[in-house]
Amino acid sequence: MIHNMNKQLVRASIGSALVAVALIAGGCQESGTNWGAGTVPRYVEGRAEVFSPPQIMLVGPDANDMRDNTLFEPPILSRDSAELLRVTAPVRVTGDKRLHIQYRVTFFDKTGQPLPGPTAWFRQSLTPGSRELIVFNSTSPRAEGFQLELRYAR
Repeated sequence: MIHNMNKQLVRASIGSALVAVALIAGGCQESGTNWGAGTVPRYVEGRAEVFSPPQIMLVGPDANDMRDNTLFEPPILSRDSAELLRVTAPVRVTGDKRLHIQYRVTFFDKTGQPLPGPTAWFRQSLTPGSRELIVFNSTSPRAEGFQLELRYAR
């Protein structure tokens, strides 16, 4: 008789444990929608940028035309004696017209934060067929990277 009572007690304990697990699991179950009745919405993970930002950007209403008429080589980075970042951006005009452009630069520190303000817009003329160099320096030795914006002169 005691043996049967122990079996019943074990069965009741297991049954109670299963009911408790079912209730707990049921309460944590996601509804499949973000805004189900009485449920907390699931988080949505932000999309990660898979490419780093471009170093050379063509901007303005005629950016596609400028893209069709220019080719850029990879920029050349160096440091001067004051540890300022010096950038040389080689470009070639592939069309048959002289291009009058403007450019400005934003420099970034080692963490990717922009250093105070982009430069003013500078002007330069590019001769068709020849390899031209757009050269600029940072104003702070903290500069580790840059972003060059180019547009047709206004």
